[in-house]
Amino acid sequence: MKKLTHTLTASLLLAVLVLTGSCGDREEPLPPSPTKTVFSQCRNTMSFYSNKLRQKVRFDIVLPKEYLTGSEANYDVLYLLHGYGDSPDAWGSNGIAIESVDSEARRKSGLRPIIYLIPEGMNSYYVNRYDGSFPYMDMLSKELVPLVDRMLRTNASREHRGVAGYSMGGFGALAVASVCRDVFSTCISLSPSLNTDEQYCTLGGWDEQWGSVFGGKGTLGSSRLTPHYRAMCPLHFFADNPERYDDVAYFIDCGDDEERLYIGSGELHSLMREKGIKHEMRVRNGAHTTMYWRQGLTEGLAFFESQLAEAGYAAEEGRDASMPEVNKSSVGSATVYTGAGFKRNDASHIIYACIGQGNTEICAEDVVCGLGSLLSSRNCALAVYSADAIAKVEDCFASVETEFLGAKIEDSRRQIVVYGHGCQKIADYAFSGARVGGFYAEDADIAVSEGARFSGRAYIVDITDMGTNHRQAFALYCKFREADAPAQYRVRNGCDTALGLRQGLASIVPFFNIPAN
Repeated sequence: MKKLTHTLTASLLLAVLVLTGSCGDREEPLPPSPTKTVFSQCRNTMSFYSNKLRQKVRFDIVLPKEYLTGSEANYDVLYLLHGYGDSPDAWGSNGIAIESVDSEARRKSGLRPIIYLIPEGMNSYYVNRYDGSFPYMDMLSKELVPLVDRMLRTNASREHRGVAGYSMGGFGALAVASVCRDVFSTCISLSPSLNTDEQYCTLGGWDEQWGSVFGGKGTLGSSRLTPHYRAMCPLHFFADNPERYDDVAYFIDCGDDEERLYIGSGELHSLMREKGIKHEMRVRNGAHTTMYWRQGLTEGLAFFESQLAEAGYAAEEGRDASMPEVNKSSVGSATVYTGAGFKRNDASHIIYACIGQGNTEICAEDVVCGLGSLLSSRNCALAVYSADAIAKVEDCFASVETEFLGAKIEDSRRQIVVYGHGCQKIADYAFSGARVGGFYAEDADIAVSEGARFSGRAYIVDITDMGTNHRQAFALYCKFREADAPAQYRVRNGCDTALGLRQGLASIVPFFNIPAN
């Protein structure tokens, strides 16, 4: 341990001298005292003088416990970028608590021991200022990264370096990893502070938060969309030069309850899909909160581990639901499935599932498997239609309810599930003001007409991040948000497959709100 300490202090002293030795006659702060650079604990707060920024820059180091054992191993590094107005303390025990998240990621995904480096962001969005007066990105990539590699036992190559951040730091992670591709190979962006051009043109507080960084201060409208902003904004540089980013691994996660940032992230996902830029996208239940970022980072670290292991990040497979024991009946153009929990009365619930055309051939049994837990234990029937078999929605409902159930049920006991293309008729019914128990769009191509009314209990949009109708799903959710409908949006890991459908339906079972018998 004594040998290790001497090596670290000597390296730190050398690095600080290198970075502070070319500043002319200006008075420089003294290098850190060697007695204060002894790494006897996992978390350390330090600073160095940046020639590029002409000021001291704070950074925190979080070492894995293995680093302190006296071994000579080298470690990979993940740079953590905090949000606007925050400091490196936001990653501490009273915030995201990176040490706890790291422990959970090690347990869940086998994350290897890594070093976390947390720089002070200075409300810079982690990019160079438009006029060159504050080149933060240059400081990070050309001063701090080399300093850390000299000071610590790191694997000093881009393949072993990643950058992660939330809010402003989420934007920074996208910008830094994309612009500095020779330095970083992995990006983990949580709730990125990313707005569309239309939003930037009208945002309040522009001068203070964005104009001073990207230019266009004191302006309105498209004058804010400066060349520097376009060069630093993923919605622009991904569109202009998508082929440049093939060697960067992107993980993006944004909650469906964000106030406005859900729009920028949704547009980013669609753009990256359309441009063929490989990435992982998640939309979960949540907002701009520390808890949301903590949960997102846990999976983000699993993603980082997969890149370090050069294993890729496979689509989530999970457990394939088995076919439950059900009774099967033909009623008109529908196939009706019931389980042991079904009671033939006007208190029954009926799920009307409409299967359209999709990238994968989906059958009624896939829907039954996904909803098996409802059919086995609750007073619920499942009526499955092919989309092209529905002529008039009300007639389909009447056929099942009078011929099979023997009673007409209230709208609130009707649940509607649609998948793929061609399900617009039944969707229009759900958007007509009917008080449906719920409407669930699973990788569906559905539009919302003018004058639509949403009186149902829940409207759920669910799709995998490699789903076919990604832009349609996002547009549908935006319509729900604009109408203040009780909506939820989910983007899961996976593909547009029968298994993806089953897992999606299983994940939304709690929203059906059908009481147990």
